[in-house]
Amino acid sequence: MKKEISAHLLVLRKDNQEVLLTKRCDIPIWVIPGGHKEAEETLEEACLREFKEETNCTGVIDALVASYISEDKEIEKHLFIGHVIDGTPSPTKESQEVVWFPVSNLPSTLALYEKKRIQTCLDFNGSSKQEIYKIDYFKELANQLRFPLHLINLIINSLNA
Repeated sequence: MKKEISAHLLVLRKDNQEVLLTKRCDIPIWVIPGGHKEAEETLEEACLREFKEETNCTGVIDALVASYISEDKEIEKHLFIGHVIDGTPSPTKESQEVVWFPVSNLPSTLALYEKKRIQTCLDFNGSSKQEIYKIDYFKELANQLRFPLHLINLIINSLNA
């Protein structure tokens, strides 16, 4: 199994009251912009490239907030916090929508683990942390079952992807 490494840039604005999220093209869920690291890239380079590819904006990294590593060490997800220095958020070939959401009113199809990561950034005190990467699929399913039409749409789009 090839090691899966990704980097994500969470951007907040308006005194941490809004967060920039993208809606994926393959599966219509909202996510923190980011994606897979190429072999020749640093984490920071991957993070900024993916952010640009998904938002049409140039970002800057302020700090590494957290690293999530699976128990078998085969999955690493690195969460950075930063800000936009150029561009207006808009859809790309990798995102259906790019929207500033109030942190008090996040989209219903946002996964629980993404909500947790947003909270981690809101609570960030300057010291990055490392956690075991683990998704509770039963809780995630229950979260999506609150909106059955969204879940049906996710399943259909997953099958078509």
